[in-house]
Amino acid sequence: MRYAVQSGIIRYNPALDMAGALTTVKRQHRPALNLSRLPELLSRIDGYKGQPVTRLAVMLNLLVFIRSSELRYARWSEIDIDNAMWTIPAEREPLLA
Repeated sequence: MRYAVQSGIIRYNPALDMAGALTTVKRQHRPALNLSRLPELLSRIDGYKGQPVTRLAVMLNLLVFIRSSELRYARWSEIDIDNAMWTIPAEREPLLA
């Protein structure tokens, strides 16, 4: 909006009226799992009684260290089993601000 005002596209930024009307969501950062609790985590995952695909996805995520979104949006065409390579397209990488 500032660009539009500065460029003369609009005369007034209506978003300024929203100042204070919207609250920012506070993020709660969680500490890493203590290594001593890893056996408990694996046991709980193994004993999970929900959807099998959920349990398998969590286990795979622990093995490949990716964002959960990368796993959810994965396509078989990205995976080269013969060369043990998973190529995640750049357009799916998150943009860092």
